[in-house]
Amino acid sequence: MADSNFEMRENREYTQEDFLRDQQLLAWAYNFDSIKGEIPCKPISDALHDWTERRMADAEEEGSKAMEDLVKRPCWHAINYALPFIVSRHWDQMVKDEDGRMKCGSGFATDKYDKKLALLIADTQLAFQQYYFLGIGEDIYEKEDICTASKSNLQQRSVLALRKLPDVFTSDDVDKAFDYQGAKNSIYSRIKRLQDDGLIQKIRSGEDKGKYRKLV
Repeated sequence: MADSNFEMRENREYTQEDFLRDQQLLAWAYNFDSIKGEIPCKPISDALHDWTERRMADAEEEGSKAMEDLVKRPCWHAINYALPFIVSRHWDQMVKDEDGRMKCGSGFATDKYDKKLALLIADTQLAFQQYYFLGIGEDIYEKEDICTASKSNLQQRSVLALRKLPDVFTSDDVDKAFDYQGAKNSIYSRIKRLQDDGLIQKIRSGEDKGKYRKLV
């Protein structure tokens, strides 16, 4: 969708490398077509549930029903788009059933890289939805008098507040940046969400032990 300055890509020939790449994709299509049964992926499902819970808490804090709508969809895409890659990564853990079809063996297990991929897809999907559909959703809710919708980018308040925090900060800094006015539950809930999203980490040693450090 980006501006291409009215330029076209080079007209290139179909090469042997292209052919081999297509053959690999075709081979995996046949592999996937031979699969049966259930793919055990509860750790990824749990991680996506927690991701949605954090985003829902952001939506509630922003008072955005449009955001509440958007955060319900990314995890469905994340797990469906990630599973083919996950199965291909763990193909050595697949076994052939009596009917000749492949299924997940007893040792089939997902790992941290599978989880990272699913969460990356969820983050990306939400970002796309915010860009293309957030304004539409806010307009609809405004017209229906269901909520007073902000015309700004969704999490703008959260992003600006995070930028206000120093590189090393305390819970008091979070209180001031997010304007929680001393509400401890809100302060520590926000800190936990920031930690779970990998945006900050608690300092465990040194002169700043007990404080937090921004990772972005």
